[in-house]
Amino acid sequence: EVVTLSMIELSLVIHSFVLGVDLGLNTRPGAMVGLVFALVFHQLFEGLGLGACMAAVRQHLSRSKVMFMVLVFSLTFPLAGFAGIAYQYFSDLPETSASRRWVQGTLDALSGGVLIYLATIHFIAEDFSRTDVNVGSNWPLRWTLIAGLVIGAGAMALLALWA
Repeated sequence: EVVTLSMIELSLVIHSFVLGVDLGLNTRPGAMVGLVFALVFHQLFEGLGLGACMAAVRQHLSRSKVMFMVLVFSLTFPLAGFAGIAYQYFSDLPETSASRRWVQGTLDALSGGVLIYLATIHFIAEDFSRTDVNVGSNWPLRWTLIAGLVIGAGAMALLALWA
């Protein structure tokens, strides 16, 4: 369980770093409003998920390790945003260059891939492999989980189109 928590923390920190750099590189004012709105809620729910995972294994973690994990997760996104802004300031690439768009696209793809990995390996697989879900008489719970998964994926797709 502690190894899983460490993997989740590492994945979320990488994801936060990539998103922070991407936000720092973004200069389109129209896109910024939607992106910041989406990222605030995104980071909120990532933090809640990480906190829930920490609470599940709290007897195996020291207080200093928990504080370190919280500090790293909390500071990664803002520091990465600063790094993106600094790169934009000191770089001689024009805002509309193909290289810059490739960098942003690559960062977006990497970020999305990390989240897809987290969702499929750690969260969805764990929810659907529980014994109470796979009991034949408990089909309402199974269908509730499937409906929640489909509704959540649809909501995230709509949010992606909007942002």
